[in-house]
Amino acid sequence: LQAAELECHVVRLVLPFIQRKGVSTEALRTLEKFVSERSKGIMRVGDEISQCCYSFFMDEANSQQQRLEALKCIGYILSMKPSDDIMNILNNVIAHHLRDMESTDSLFPANKIEEIKFQISIFTCLFSSLTCKESARSQEPPIVIIFRLVFPIFQHFLEVRELPSAVGDKVCDAVRSAVSNFPPEHLPEMLPLVSQLLCNALFTNPSAGCALAKTAVLVFGHNASTTPQLCSCIRQWLESFARGLPSQSIEEWLSLIYQASLLGLFCSGQSVWEIPIELKIMIMKKNYKMLRANGEESLPSISNAILIAGQTLAESREPCVVRLASQVLAVIATQCTSYGDDAPRLLLARHGPELVKTIFIRIQADLIRATVESMAEVLFFFAKEFPSETRSVLNGLENGDSPLVAAMFREIGNLRNFKQMTLRLNMASRKDIRS
Repeated sequence: LQAAELECHVVRLVLPFIQRKGVSTEALRTLEKFVSERSKGIMRVGDEISQCCYSFFMDEANSQQQRLEALKCIGYILSMKPSDDIMNILNNVIAHHLRDMESTDSLFPANKIEEIKFQISIFTCLFSSLTCKESARSQEPPIVIIFRLVFPIFQHFLEVRELPSAVGDKVCDAVRSAVSNFPPEHLPEMLPLVSQLLCNALFTNPSAGCALAKTAVLVFGHNASTTPQLCSCIRQWLESFARGLPSQSIEEWLSLIYQASLLGLFCSGQSVWEIPIELKIMIMKKNYKMLRANGEESLPSISNAILIAGQTLAESREPCVVRLASQVLAVIATQCTSYGDDAPRLLLARHGPELVKTIFIRIQADLIRATVESMAEVLFFFAKEFPSETRSVLNGLENGDSPLVAAMFREIGNLRNFKQMTLRLNMASRKDIRS
């Protein structure tokens, strides 16, 4: 009880400072820290917080960022109310913006672009703050209702060529916020909408689109009711990648994924085959079990992954892209061996001669250690699973019958030793090149 009273007292001390220009930002950030907990003490002064923040949000003299912070505080307070009450209150905030975004024509002056970006950010804030802490409610969650309302507008923004990419990036950020907060029971309804957006965003806004795809795979892939549907979506994405559309934003895309995901990548390039690598690694490395749980449905995705990674390995001269391609193949080879998975094994075998040839040539070039080790894992797979066929391919290549290669084949029972011999081959080849 004392803690609740103290929270009320602190909030009432903070509220007057929100309207003071010099300290508004600090006051809003302090308030957000309190209201995000949605404690009983905070809810006692919820109406006071909402009124103060609503006045601040509606005042266009305040900066957009500050107005959004005020809106987020409102969202946290509203999230504890019944859904119908929330929507009745929020209609005052979002109805005007929905109508305004729907009425956009083909002319987009700079001030209109900024207004659209701000309006999209409004929904980002609501998606992140309206998530209820309670486990279940009888009424439909506001986040689902709002997403349904704004989805056609978001989709339209991604399709309009006259809009700058920054608008599409904002759309992806907003949808990513929504995906992260959808209630589990509504995921089956939401996945088709998200996938539909991604079919555009992965090419029109590759950086933000791929970040959204990563979140979608993690959220929908860990829900039993959406896993099969997600595998179908992934199949469609990868088929689109395989058909290919050149992107002007590969470096930005890969750089963002390097920072935002667990994969580590940064490169540039225009090759159509390079586009899906970062997404492919994330899918294969973290979701192989999920994919294979869906049996035959997963095979086209794995087949496309092998095709694209193999083609990239043969074509690209970007060190990071080469590393990524080798990682994709290494993950598939290692996983299908670990799980005794015969179907992916046969898919790899179908591309075996080309992959063995490409990898062996690559191993003799100047590569970082991690890339050589990934390639060694793939070569180990072929040497162990198809020794005579692999030998035959290597014998037709320069240095394919060298003592180091013979030593590698003597280690097909030990991956660690095989890697060491592959590294020795790489170092010896690099010395020959430099001399």
